[in-house]
Amino acid sequence: MPKKQAPIAFKDVLDALVSKGKTFPPRFLYELSGLDGKKLKDIRRIWPDIPLERRRTMLEDLETLGEDDPLLSFEEIGKLAMTDPDGQVRATGIRLLWEVEDVQLVPVLINILSSDPEEHVRATAATALGKFVYLGEMEEIARPVAIKVEDTLLDVLHGSEPTLIRRRALESLGFSSRPELEALINKAYTDKDQDWRVSALFAMSRTADEKWNPLIMRALDDENDAIQFEAVRAAGELTIPEARLPLLRLVDETTDEDLQAAAIWSLSQIGGQDVREKITALLEDSEEDEDVEFLENALENLDFTEQVVMPGMIELDDLDLSNFADDADDDEDLRHKLN
Repeated sequence: MPKKQAPIAFKDVLDALVSKGKTFPPRFLYELSGLDGKKLKDIRRIWPDIPLERRRTMLEDLETLGEDDPLLSFEEIGKLAMTDPDGQVRATGIRLLWEVEDVQLVPVLINILSSDPEEHVRATAATALGKFVYLGEMEEIARPVAIKVEDTLLDVLHGSEPTLIRRRALESLGFSSRPELEALINKAYTDKDQDWRVSALFAMSRTADEKWNPLIMRALDDENDAIQFEAVRAAGELTIPEARLPLLRLVDETTDEDLQAAAIWSLSQIGGQDVREKITALLEDSEEDEDVEFLENALENLDFTEQVVMPGMIELDDLDLSNFADDADDDEDLRHKLN
């Protein structure tokens, strides 16, 4: 029987974080989940003493852990990292908060978008604000807050920020139902800069609007790899039935593993004839654990797709409505911060 590991003292975690001569034990990372009370105060106290490279690698490791295990929460570490002097740390801190729906983050992210000295950090903030555009469309946050987010992103898109930041603003606005968005997406799609076309396709994938289907279908065979990849992904997000056969062919013909994976996942979102058979056959031929896990997840997603009553609709019993409650106090506090 394996020897049971002794509980980890948080003081050992703190000592390991500031130590310059020892490797930080990976198992200590889990102790940084759900911080509050004295532990949070202790982390804040020693944060400036953690070597820069360790802060960077630790946050990247936490990001990976959070993606693999949704039960882990590094929210407080992310908030702390957003105030770090190092741009890479700040950007990773924002990404640690991808799934956090706290509206109190809105003014913080807007401030970063408008004033952070580093381009990639401002671009990351623009991406993070997309979640609040979505929440606004779902009426899960107060309308004035949602409008403030959209107006900020529109100002960035029309302004003089570097292209990357303006592209991220457009992508985040993809969730918005504002009437001016259609022209903005069309303008980006016809731009000579191929990167703008990629962002246009990304924004299309978030609109839940079938009017973009013809453009996405044409882009499935685009010679530009990035455009083709984004079109493949968008076809799945918009569950375009006509994309099923081209995607099935693409799975067989492409030598690009990332493109093949995107096609498989999009097929799991679209469903239909031969999709289950194709994914099952790939699973039976797979030997790598990572490939097996991905294909099993694709089959689970296909199960969900096949339970859909009609495009865009699922049974009410399948919906988790626990997050739909309004937090009136938070929204009222935020209005004062935004004004």
